[in-house]
Amino acid sequence: MKLFYMCFKSDKAMKGVEKKRKYEIKAFKLNGIDTEEVIIEKESPFIRIIPFQGKFNWCAHANLKGVSALYIRYGFASFPFIFMLRSIRKNNPKIKIIIEIGSFPYDKEFIGYKKILWVRDVIYRRFLRKYVDRIAINRPFEEIYGVKVLQFVNPIDVDSINVSNRVNRNDGNVINLVAVASLAHYHGYDRLISGIANYYSGEGTKVDIVFHVVGAGSILPTLKKMVSDLKIEKYVKFYGFLSGEELEQMYDIADIGVDELGGHRQDDLHNETIKSKEYISRGIPYITEYSVPEKLSPIKKYIFSVSPDETAIDIASIVNFYRTIRKEEQRETTVAKMRSFAYSYCDVSVAMNSVIDYILGDE
Repeated sequence: MKLFYMCFKSDKAMKGVEKKRKYEIKAFKLNGIDTEEVIIEKESPFIRIIPFQGKFNWCAHANLKGVSALYIRYGFASFPFIFMLRSIRKNNPKIKIIIEIGSFPYDKEFIGYKKILWVRDVIYRRFLRKYVDRIAINRPFEEIYGVKVLQFVNPIDVDSINVSNRVNRNDGNVINLVAVASLAHYHGYDRLISGIANYYSGEGTKVDIVFHVVGAGSILPTLKKMVSDLKIEKYVKFYGFLSGEELEQMYDIADIGVDELGGHRQDDLHNETIKSKEYISRGIPYITEYSVPEKLSPIKKYIFSVSPDETAIDIASIVNFYRTIRKEEQRETTVAKMRSFAYSYCDVSVAMNSVIDYILGDE
């Protein structure tokens, strides 16, 4: 069984994308699938200005004879992309073609000048059903663009993820919230910043809350200005892009992880992010806007769900969430339970079973 895993190179800020690519390839190889990674190069700027041409040189890979399956990280539809799929199908009629859509629906991701790209995608994505056998996605859909869906879980190599080394505390007088992301508007961290400002402007005894924001991105200047305008620099810290030991130290101070809080801005309420899987693997309770699926019920007590809207996050409820966990069990117990669950839920050995079964099956 020969599989081509087709994707495009991402920059340093998109570290989560790089991790996901690495974990998915490992999942295929663990199941005996001979997997070859194919990096799609960008077209030159001169080629890209041609109407409907597209950003990537898909046509360089139009002949895949002898390959049993093709797995493509979707980069939106264009004429070259559809032409490549058509050529591959013509040259290799028995090949199984699977595309992975990272987020869906994604139409609201196209803002400003990117609306032109959206028009191109709308025109050409209707041809996907002619050449694509399955769409792989980590959301509860049965069909997208007329193509049957394979639902999977974003994989994590749990053994490669360190457990949280936070010293156990039960007082809850200081609670550290940590977010690690390539910062964008759909992360919704402005909601948490607003919540912190509201919390400290109210009356009564306060717990020290510190929100640690790790990452760079287009929204970072806006978030920094917001914190400055609200005069809460003491409670919100920005670190920029971190990796290696510096990033591990941030996870070690985390009492609560922060998942995405603005998915509703893209009409997305069902995402299961890579970062949430890392929180589970490390044994860090976390807050999220996304709906918590039934399969997460064994660890639901460690997940705090906030409303999918523009309201500021209620910090007092987060404090209560954290203190409730700490009253019920020691930190080491929380870590052990969450990490044990991670092996059965999002580890590379199980997370992509639906995709792998389809690739290896007779269908």
